[in-house]
Amino acid sequence: MQKKNRLSVIIPFLNEKEEVENTINSLLDYSKGEVDIIVINDASDDGFDYKKIGGRHNLIYIENEKRMGVAASRDLGVSLCKTPFFLLLDAHMRFYDKNWVERIIEELDSTPNSLLCCQTLALHKKDEEISILERKTSYGACVNLYESELLFEPLWIFDGNYSNNGAMSADIPCVLGAGYACSKDYWLYLKGLEGLCFYGNDEAYISIKVWLSGGQCRLLKDVVIGHIYRDNPPYAVENKYRLYNRLLINKLLVKDPFKYRSFISQMRKNPLFSDAYYCFYEKRKEIENLEDYYNKIFKFDFSFFEKINNQSGKFKDRMTSENQDLYLKNIAYHTLLNFNKIQDAGILYGKMGILIFLFYYAEYSNNTIFWELSEELLDKFCTSLNIYQSYCFNTGLTGIGWGISYLYQNKFIDGNINEILEEIDKKVMEANPIKIDDLSIETGIGGIFLYVLSRMHSIKKEQLKNPFDEQFLESLFLKAKSILDEEINSNAIYTISKYADYYIKGTIEEPLIYDITTLFFPNDHIVDSYTSGLNGNAGVGLKLILEQNYVKIIKKNR
Repeated sequence: MQKKNRLSVIIPFLNEKEEVENTINSLLDYSKGEVDIIVINDASDDGFDYKKIGGRHNLIYIENEKRMGVAASRDLGVSLCKTPFFLLLDAHMRFYDKNWVERIIEELDSTPNSLLCCQTLALHKKDEEISILERKTSYGACVNLYESELLFEPLWIFDGNYSNNGAMSADIPCVLGAGYACSKDYWLYLKGLEGLCFYGNDEAYISIKVWLSGGQCRLLKDVVIGHIYRDNPPYAVENKYRLYNRLLINKLLVKDPFKYRSFISQMRKNPLFSDAYYCFYEKRKEIENLEDYYNKIFKFDFSFFEKINNQSGKFKDRMTSENQDLYLKNIAYHTLLNFNKIQDAGILYGKMGILIFLFYYAEYSNNTIFWELSEELLDKFCTSLNIYQSYCFNTGLTGIGWGISYLYQNKFIDGNINEILEEIDKKVMEANPIKIDDLSIETGIGGIFLYVLSRMHSIKKEQLKNPFDEQFLESLFLKAKSILDEEINSNAIYTISKYADYYIKGTIEEPLIYDITTLFFPNDHIVDSYTSGLNGNAGVGLKLILEQNYVKIIKKNR
């Protein structure tokens, strides 16, 4: 009786032409017939006859009627495999030794709840000639959690820490290189790549899920697979779906509200955010079901993965500045000395945003003088406030009101918040949401949504009297619903959807600074050369304080 194979090789592809068969021939030459092969044509449209490949080889050939994307095609392949283990490949790869099948099975037998990453040999193809690219040896990847343009993108690790212990396998934060092996049962337990759209962020999604579920991602240093790297893929990639995939990862895997919203604020800078968020909003029921499932099976929270990810050394000292106490002191004195020179009263560029930073710095430094100065400046600020100015968030009343409410909710100020904000509440209710065409946060109705959500959080949490009449709240909801139904573009779409959730379900999130701005820390930051507001020094200082506190919370909870 012929021995049954224990490993399937799954190769999804799109418009790869002869490289599909080249990859199959290479793996057959070096596998001694010990693998099943599943090839999935993801609706290629290049005119190449791929069906003949299935006829020449003993394999399963699947042709998608319409494009499913690499994530769904990989999951389809896993569902079809009849072996306990599988290896995912791209369709432009090469093999070099005859022990890789045995080695993968051996590792998966010993660590069944693991996702394996084979070592990558970078190749280049020109005029049908294959050459080896000169680059450092990689040791898996980590996930970018700090740069908005690359958020949740895997980054190669070239540090040799993983090569020094002599072992043939090592834990890594994230797989990369398109040679991933896993147990079919474990993959299905994790629901694989379910939820992702078309292309992008597969590696980060599955790798983080592995770690949070109690498994491990491991690099097989002695299983080397060549990967032909190209300048451009032979198919179109819609970037809105890559951004959608980042939103999905953030929603399902990042449960800490602070970190979750800081990632949202970074993604909101992308011009495709509205398009991606509407895709996300349309799939919200499916996403909620996945979220419920992962809440049941995950053993660790996102901070656990973040610790593993940062052990790669790739992001050393990203979150803080050297000599932080002195640095923050310089920022605090600079903003304090320039406070009265600033004409703008608003939250993003003016005095309100600076006041938020000054209160945080007073708490951070435990400096009584700064506490007293911050309270005095706030009193003078509120006394001189022009209640007849615009309601726009950038420079006007909704942003100022949001800032005062934020200080109250974070216990920097006390008193009757309904009395403090009574005049602003009345002014905001004078607006007719239905007739406002400007949907932005900065100057339009997005700022009103932000302010009302902030107020309603305090009202609900502390059971205060609601200062807004039902007619106004209903008109806001009808405006939100019309925006969402018509899929109108706006950088406020996240906030608008949250108001709709509140109105229908009563669910409401605690206001965070990342709801209104993306704090930044430029590498070339010089205090004297930057403005004082949240778009400048106050924002830099606030980022250092808030993210340091976030790190402290993580360490405390570990």
